[in-house]
Formats: sequence, C-alpha cells, structure tokens
Amino acid sequence: MSQETDCSQLEKLSERRICELAKVAPSCSPSVSQLIGEAQLLVRVIDDEVSQYGDLLTRDWSDVDNQELLCAFSIDELDRNYDIATENPAKLISLRNQATDIQACQTEWETFVRDNAATTGSDRLVDQVTRDAEARLDSLKGQIETLTSSVATLENAADVIVGIVDLHIIYCNPDGPVTAD
Repeated sequence: MSQETDCSQLEKLSERRICELAKVAPSCSPSVSQLIGEAQLLVRVIDDEVSQYGDLLTRDWSDVDNQELLCAFSIDELDRNYDIATENPAKLISLRNQATDIQACQTEWETFVRDNAATTGSDRLVDQVTRDAEARLDSLKGQIETLTSSVATLENAADVIVGIVDLHIIYCNPDGPVTAD
C-alpha cells in the first residue's frame, strides 16, 4: 500500500487495518516473523560460506598442539582456500550489508512493537502478544551477533590464510606430511 492510499475506502476491515498498519509499521520487513525468517536464511547462507573452510579459519594454528594438523594441509589446499577467500569480494560486501540491514530492521521493529502495542478489550492479550513479539525480536539478537561474527571471519579469511601459509612454510615439511612406511 502506498502512503497515498485512502485506507478508509477499502471494503473489508482486515484490508483497512493492513493498509493503516502498513503506513506506520517498519517497511524493512512486513512482519517480525518474516524478519526472523530472513535472518535465519542469511545465517544458513553465511554458515555455508564459513563451512567450506572447515576449521581452517577458527583454529589457533600458532599453538604447538595444532602443528600436526597444520602440517596435514598441503600448500595446494591452502592456495585453494586462499583463492576461495579472494574470489568474490562483492559477495562479502553483500553479506555484510544484508546483516546490517537485518540488524537495523530489528531495531525498527523493536521500537514499533514497544511504542505501538495494539489496543483491544483485553489488556492481557495485548501484553502477551507484545511480550511474545519482544521475546522473538530479542532472540534475533543472538542470530545477529552470529551473523556479524561470521561475516567478519569471512572478511578476514584471506589475511588469516596468508598467516597460515607462512606458518606452514616455516614449520612443516614442504613435501607434505611425513608418513611412516
């Protein structure tokens, strides 16, 4: 519905209410439920991106206890991971922007829910619905923190892999892991 639509001219009550609420509710997402769905989808997309590296980006490779695991990687594997990390910077920017948009939308919906609790004959119902929406928005904060952290991991992947390659060159056999015959 556009801002110019005369909601009072709509025939059904539900159509009028949808029209009127659309004019005051956040336009970033049609509902709290849809916003949560968008966040969950983005979490899955970003998790898929991070998972292609296994624990390469999250393990402390400078820890002596991890040297054997570090040396189990071949230089070719590390080169492939570096290529993945640097192949599509626009995709990382898009993921970062989507995460930022979801966070901003969550803030808009929190304000809207807090400031515009519906009025009905039952204050208890209003309280329950408002508390439920607030709880759902609050649970979104953890997902947003995960999104932000995972996007940062992806953005730093190339630099991390450069450091891992350096460690590999310094500490590992250049011909690959030594195997017992």
